[in-house]
Amino acid sequence: IRGEDKDTEHAPLNESVLTQLERSHWTILVNDAEIYLPEAADFSQKVFTSEWAAPYAWLRDDCMLSVSAPLGGVGPHVDSNDVLLIQCAGRRRWSIESKPVSRLQEKARLDTTKKLRCLTEFQADL
Repeated sequence: IRGEDKDTEHAPLNESVLTQLERSHWTILVNDAEIYLPEAADFSQKVFTSEWAAPYAWLRDDCMLSVSAPLGGVGPHVDSNDVLLIQCAGRRRWSIESKPVSRLQEKARLDTTKKLRCLTEFQADL
């Protein structure tokens, strides 16, 4: 994901894409990291068998890795699954909105010009 417009490119990425990244405004996300990295699988297993997470383990979809430059990120968005996200490099301030909304309210807030399910309105709890 790159640029303020949140352009997306899907893997596999060739080396020229990676070497042409600017100093800011990009994020690389790796889905299903547990398939490729045994360490990610082990960590994910430990998290989802912990006392506080075990009741929700059935909701888990995958383990995702994130690497980001300054000002990089997806922005406010809606996920349709539960992901264990590991910030590998870069700094990120994660915010959530926990107020329940209906599917109709959610749909009304989606930015239809984006490939991702980005929100036009977002009220962070923290």
